[in-house]
Amino acid sequence: MNFLNQFRLGPKMIGGFVAVLVMMTAVSVVVFNSVRHMTDSEEWVAHTYEVIRTAESVGAAMVDMETGQRGFMIAGEDEYLEPFVQGQRAFDKLITQGQQLTSDNPEQVGRWRSIASLQEQWISEAAKPEIDLRREMTDGEEAVQRFKEVSART
Repeated sequence: MNFLNQFRLGPKMIGGFVAVLVMMTAVSVVVFNSVRHMTDSEEWVAHTYEVIRTAESVGAAMVDMETGQRGFMIAGEDEYLEPFVQGQRAFDKLITQGQQLTSDNPEQVGRWRSIASLQEQWISEAAKPEIDLRREMTDGEEAVQRFKEVSART
């Protein structure tokens, strides 16, 4: 207390204001850093949800492809392949988008490539051969029908 008694009123008041100013500056720096950290976290959360939505859309595109293939297998009409074709376009676009979104993480990019590889394998080993066989069957039915029409003319 003796230390403060040696100063006059003016320097004591200035010292008090300086102390408050230093504390306010320290609090402001802490708050600014906290807000900046929260903003960065919010951006990463939004980015993560965008990646999740893209992944869910990839699954939906694959379901569309399978639905189109099944419809064609049952009906044998090309119009039922439209979901298959649209799903394939959407799938390719979404895989590219997913790779771009996660380009900073090589492990995730590898997972996108793996999914694309599995889709290509499904198309080449299951979907295309089944579609081709169904087309052959449809062509055979049309030939039999045409033969019946021609032979009925006599």
